[in-house]
Amino acid sequence: MLLDRPCSHGFSDKRLRRLGLLEQALFSSLSPAPLRLRVLDYARILTQAGELEDAEAAVADRTTRRLLERDLRDYADWCDSFVSAGAGEGTGYRIDFDADRDAIRFFLGEAWIDAPLKPRLSSAIGRAFLLAKADGAELNFGYRAIRKAGESWRFRSVRGCPVALVPGSDSAYVRLWNGCELFQVNLARVSLPVDRTGVQLPPPPASGHKVGYAIELEDLEDARVLSQTFRGLRGSGKRLILEVDAEAAVMTLDRLAAYLWRTRDRPGEQAHLTLPGVSITQLTEDGEPSS
Repeated sequence: MLLDRPCSHGFSDKRLRRLGLLEQALFSSLSPAPLRLRVLDYARILTQAGELEDAEAAVADRTTRRLLERDLRDYADWCDSFVSAGAGEGTGYRIDFDADRDAIRFFLGEAWIDAPLKPRLSSAIGRAFLLAKADGAELNFGYRAIRKAGESWRFRSVRGCPVALVPGSDSAYVRLWNGCELFQVNLARVSLPVDRTGVQLPPPPASGHKVGYAIELEDLEDARVLSQTFRGLRGSGKRLILEVDAEAAVMTLDRLAAYLWRTRDRPGEQAHLTLPGVSITQLTEDGEPSS
């Protein structure tokens, strides 16, 4: 996702330094207002950082202009959310907030890219959070929290400094620190704008709060399969012990439950999934409910 991972690109050190400045300028803060970045804009970014002496002179020089144009083309090939403005939109490049390929590959894995059901992640927003995590910067962003029973929908403005990525099997989750407490957000529910506040927060408390769960299974084979498939489970027989970070407990238990439900082949278990207020019925290939 970010240029600080050498295995993800083949740029030379000099180009990497220039493109790193471009990446910071593009994704440190995100606004829904349309952005058009041209060669001159890129040259001004490099001039402000001391990489060039004069932006206008650099663009006027044929050799330097070709170098800058190649930088932009190659970065657009590497970064899915940096795209050509296209015909009719003026020359230059823009940020595509709907691009999700890099985010899905980074947070969920390659296999999710072509999945029929996937979270609405934005690679641009993912990069903004990863840059803030690397810089220790506090962000202010919009958040569409899931409405709980009895609550009316409301838009929230959230502030916090990203400190860790939280494993999730259904989306991308980030742990943030607001100076008082640690909390998690789902990146699929983050909305623009995403801005840096400039506030320097005290360091978060040392992580290490863990919770333990005793998992009782009726079937000895289920317990054996879980122990062979997942690391982190202790115990024997039908009783297993799981110790996990408190922030990741819910998603870890969901992963275990989903694995059992998906892999067991018992009458009725895979045809119907019953949850409070939800009924899901497996359909046949012609779209009719299976009997």
